[in-house]
Amino acid sequence: MRSLLIALLPGVFAVDSSKFKTCTQSGFCDRYRAWTRLAEGTRKPYMVPRTGLKEISQSVFEGSLRHSALPKDHPAPLTFQLRFYDDNTIRFTVDENDEVVQGVRKRYRIPANDVIREDRLKPLHGVKYVFEPRSATSTFELGDATTLTLDHDKAIITLSVDGRIVQTINGQQQLVVEGTRRQRNDKCPYGLANLSDTYIDPACSPGNHSGLWEESFHSHTDHKPFGPSLVGVDVTFHGKVPAAYGLPEHATTAQKLKAGGDEDDALYRFYNLDVFEYEMDSHAAIYGSIPILTALHRFGGKSSDIATTTTTTSSSSVLWLNPSDTFVSLTQRKDTGTWSSLIEGLISGSSTAEPTSLTSWFVSESGIIDLFLFPQRTPQKILNAYHSLTGLAPLPPLFSLGKHQCRWNYKDESEVRELVANFDKYNIPVDVVWLDIEHTDHKKYHTWNEKYFPDPKQMLEDVKAGGREMVTIVDPHIKQDTTYFVYSEGLAQDVFVKKRPDEVYSGHCWPGTSVYPDFTNSSVRQWWASYFKADGVNAGFYTWNDMNEPSVFNGPEVSMDRDLIHGGDIEHRDVHNIYGQYFHRATFEGHAKHRRPGQRPFVLTRSFYVGSHMYGPMWTGDNEASWLHLKAVLPMLVTLSATAGYSFVGADVGGFFGHPEEELFTRWHQLAAATNPFYRSHAHIESPRREPWEYSEAARNRVREAVQRRYQMLPLWYTLFARYSLYGEAILRPLWFDHLHDANTYACPVDGCDEILDSQVVLGRDVMVRGVVESGTNNVSVYLPEGARWYNAKDEMMPVGMNENMAVTMDTIPHFYRAGSIIPLKMRQRPSTKAMRDDPITLEVFVDPNTNTAEGQMYLDDGNSLDSIDRADYTLSTIKLDGQSISSTEVSGKGDFSILVERIDIIGLSKAVRERILNNPSVSAKMSHASGNRVTIKRPSGVVIGKPWSVDLTAIQTH
Repeated sequence: MRSLLIALLPGVFAVDSSKFKTCTQSGFCDRYRAWTRLAEGTRKPYMVPRTGLKEISQSVFEGSLRHSALPKDHPAPLTFQLRFYDDNTIRFTVDENDEVVQGVRKRYRIPANDVIREDRLKPLHGVKYVFEPRSATSTFELGDATTLTLDHDKAIITLSVDGRIVQTINGQQQLVVEGTRRQRNDKCPYGLANLSDTYIDPACSPGNHSGLWEESFHSHTDHKPFGPSLVGVDVTFHGKVPAAYGLPEHATTAQKLKAGGDEDDALYRFYNLDVFEYEMDSHAAIYGSIPILTALHRFGGKSSDIATTTTTTSSSSVLWLNPSDTFVSLTQRKDTGTWSSLIEGLISGSSTAEPTSLTSWFVSESGIIDLFLFPQRTPQKILNAYHSLTGLAPLPPLFSLGKHQCRWNYKDESEVRELVANFDKYNIPVDVVWLDIEHTDHKKYHTWNEKYFPDPKQMLEDVKAGGREMVTIVDPHIKQDTTYFVYSEGLAQDVFVKKRPDEVYSGHCWPGTSVYPDFTNSSVRQWWASYFKADGVNAGFYTWNDMNEPSVFNGPEVSMDRDLIHGGDIEHRDVHNIYGQYFHRATFEGHAKHRRPGQRPFVLTRSFYVGSHMYGPMWTGDNEASWLHLKAVLPMLVTLSATAGYSFVGADVGGFFGHPEEELFTRWHQLAAATNPFYRSHAHIESPRREPWEYSEAARNRVREAVQRRYQMLPLWYTLFARYSLYGEAILRPLWFDHLHDANTYACPVDGCDEILDSQVVLGRDVMVRGVVESGTNNVSVYLPEGARWYNAKDEMMPVGMNENMAVTMDTIPHFYRAGSIIPLKMRQRPSTKAMRDDPITLEVFVDPNTNTAEGQMYLDDGNSLDSIDRADYTLSTIKLDGQSISSTEVSGKGDFSILVERIDIIGLSKAVRERILNNPSVSAKMSHASGNRVTIKRPSGVVIGKPWSVDLTAIQTH
C-alpha cells in the first residue's frame, strides 16, 4: 500500500521522484563519485605492509591497510581480513583500527548469524599461503584451480579461476573508508590537520564538501553525530563480459543490467522505500535490497564468436553486505554503455564495441566493507555457495503454493464467505483468503473491527471447513494510543526506536501517529513474537507483513530519519535496509515458537534484504494494471530467484493500482499461475472488483483453466520447492542459467531477442513458459536453447533456436517440456490443495530421442511439519525411463510417504517400442489420436511413488 495522501488522490498514476534522493542529493554518494572521477594518481592509495599476513584462525588471514598520505609513524587506519570458506567463497572485510578510532565509536556490522550463518560455515581446508617479499605479493591457492593474490603495494586483490583472472578488487584504486572524526566539524579523520592539498578520503580532500555533519532534504535535516563515514570499493570483472545480472530489487522489464556509468539515472540504488506506483525501467530504490552482482565471462576466441555457441563462458559474483544507503555503478569502457550496442558493434565488426571487462563500484553511507567473492563458475554453484552463507530456506506449507485471493479490502465476514462460495460456484480452486488493514480496529494490529468482523474465529472455521486458510495483515507501525495494549506494553518495556535517548520517535502512518519497535534488537523480536499466540481470536491466521521498509508518511523519503537511535551508537542510517527483514523474522519466529510450534509458518513480506528467503515469500509491491508491469513480472522475479537465492517470490496478479481490462487480466493470470512461485491476486481499495466472475464467461473460463493447470502441476511445484530447500536450487531460471554454452541466451544478435528472452522462464530445468505480455498478440517468438530438445503442448518436438511467429490464442500461453524429463501431475479437479492431498499421480514422460531416456523426481511429506527436512521425514523418489523400462529405485529420505500412480503418459517413444506396447493385450494402453506421439498406460499395477518399483514397458510386467 502507499502513502495515504497520495493513494487517495484520483488521477495520480506516477511516482513523485522528487521525494527520493539521487546520488547528487546524497552527500556521501556525491563525494565518492567525485573521488572516483579524480585523475589517476591524485587519490592517495592504501597499501599493505610488506610482511606476510597473520593467520588468526583456520583460513582467516588478517592485515592492515596503511595510507600513503599519512606519516610513517601513524598507526594503520584500517584493518582487513580475508576468510576462505569450504566452497571457495572468499570474504573480504575492512574496518577501522580501534587504536586509531580511540573509542569514539564502533562501526556497525551485522551481528554474526543474523544474516551470515557463521556458526555453520566451514573453513576451507588446505589453503596454501605464500608471501613473496621481493614482489610484495601474497598468494592463496584454494584448490579447484582457484587462486587469490594480494598486491601489497597497491592493495589490489586478484581472483583467478582456471588460470584466468575473473575479478579484481580495488584495481581502480577506489577503495576508501572515511575515517572517524574525533571532534565535530573536523574535516579530516584521526585528528589530522585540515590539509589543503592532500587527498586522504572523499571528505578530507581539497575543496568544500557539504553535508558532512548535517544534511537537509526538503524539510528534513539529518544530523550526523559521527560525521562523514562512507565506505566504497571498486570491483572489475574480467574477460569479455557480454552480460551482467542481479542487483535486485529494481523495477525493470529486462533481466540484463545496464552498464551506464555513474550519472544519477545510471546508478543502481539500494535503500528500501515505500515508492508510490514505482517507475518502470528505473534504477531507483524500491522495497528490497540484495546487492549481489553476477557477470558472465567469456575467454578465448574471436570477438565475433560471442554470439555463437561456446563452452568457454563462466560466471562469477560479488555480494556487498552493508545495510546502509548504497549506490552501485556499472561501466563497460569500450562500448557506448548498453548491452545492445555491444552486440551491434560485434555484428558490424566495430572494434569500439569489443566486450571488455566490466567495472563496478559500491559505496555505502556507513558501516564496514564486507564483500563476498563467488568464483564457482556456474550460476547454480554460486547459489549453492550463497545458501551456504545465508541458509537454506525452510519448506513452505503446501497450501501456500496454491492460489491466494486478496484485495484492500474484503469488508466483512459475509463478504469473505461469499467470496469462498463463489470460487466453489465457478469451480475455480483457491487456497487462501487475505484481509487487509480495514479488518482491524482503527489500524491497531492484532485487533479486529468488531462491527464488520464480530466473530473472526467462526469465520476462519467456516473457511477452513472448505480446506482453505486465511491471512491477516500486520504492519510494524504501532498506533500511539495508551488504550492499545501493544503500545502500552511496548512503552513499558522500552522497545521503540528513539529520537533521542530519552524520547520515543513517532511518525505518521495508517493509524495516524505511530511508533516503531526496534526489531534490530533480539529482545524486541522476542517481545513481538509473543503476540502471535496459539490461542485467542487471532489463532489460526497466517500473516502478511507490509510497510516494513519502514514506511513513514511524513518522514524523509517516506521513511525514518537516518539519525534515529536503535541502541548504543547504532543509528537508523546503519541498519535501514535490514529493518524490514528483522520485522519479517520476528513475525516468522512468532508463528514458529508460539502460534503453531512444529508447523511451517507462512509470512509474506514486502521489504527484504540478504537472507530474507529464510522467513517466507516476498512480492514486488504496488504494481499497476498495465501491460508494461505485466512485462516486468518475469525479469523481476527471475532476477531474485536466479541471482539472489530468493525463489519464493510473486507479483500482484492484475496489478495493484488501476483496473485490468479483460485481455490483460487473462494474460496476467495465465502467466502468474504458470510461473509465479507465490501466486496472489490483489487490488487497491479504489479499484473495481476483479474476481474472475466479474469478467465475461470467456475470460472466467480461461482463468479457471490457468488456475486448474496450476493445481495439476502442484506435485512439480512442491518438488521444485523441496530441491530449493534441500540444495538451494533456483526454482525460476532464465535461459542463460543452465545454458552458458549457448551464447544466444545472453548475447543474442537477433533484433528484439532480449525482449523475447525476458518473456521466457524455465521452472527448474524441465518446463519452459513463454508469457504473452503485449496486447492483441496473435503470434510470438520463442528461443529454445542449444543442448536440449523441447516438446510443445501438442507433443511435437520443436526445432532448436529461434522459433518465430508461433500462433497463440487467448486460451493459453506457450509451454514447452524438456526432452528427457518426467513431470509428476495430479489431474483430478479439486477446490484446494487439501482436497487433492491423496489424489493419485499422473506421470508425463518426455523421451529424449537421442538416448531414449528420461528422468524426474517427486517429493512427498506431510505438507506442514517445520522439521520435515531436518528429520529427513520425507521421500524423494527418482523416476527413470531407460530404454524400454520405467522404474523408481532411488528413494531418499526416511519418511513413510507414498502415493499411487494412476497413469503414465509417454511422449516421444520410438515407433517400434510404441507398437510393442500397444499390441500387448494384457495392458490398458492407447495412442493419443491428437498427436500420434503419446502412449498412455492406465492403472499400472504396483506403481507407487515413494516405493521402489519397475515396469518393463514392452512386457508390461511389474516387479
